[in-house]
Amino acid sequence: MNVLLIASLGLTVLVAVICVLLHTRLSKLQGQARTQREQLDRIEVGMHLVADLHDDMRKRVDQLATDVLQREIYQNADDRHENAIRDARAGCDVSMLVQRHGLSSDEAALIHALHGKPPAESLADAETEDSSSHTWSGDI
Repeated sequence: MNVLLIASLGLTVLVAVICVLLHTRLSKLQGQARTQREQLDRIEVGMHLVADLHDDMRKRVDQLATDVLQREIYQNADDRHENAIRDARAGCDVSMLVQRHGLSSDEAALIHALHGKPPAESLADAETEDSSSHTWSGDI
């Protein structure tokens, strides 16, 4: 009976040692899990910040792309208008300005009115009208 008592006491001690080892290991694992959870929380916060920055950067890039596109459009428009002004000074009519430079008819008409040469016939007619329409010859 002593042998049986010693054997049961030995098994109890062995089970107790295994339980202590398992408990120690479980405590370490719980500590690691808690640390990893905290790290994951910090990573999640960082990811949200990165996502917000990414959205802000995307909006800024879109705005910059729009600005660049508008500058290119306006630069090309300026070039078109400058070329149209040169052509108007050279004697092109409104329809030629529209065809050559892709201007609207209103744009072409305005450029022609401001910078175009009047046709030679209408210029001579205008001079004749100017000289015949003046009836008052007094000085101001």
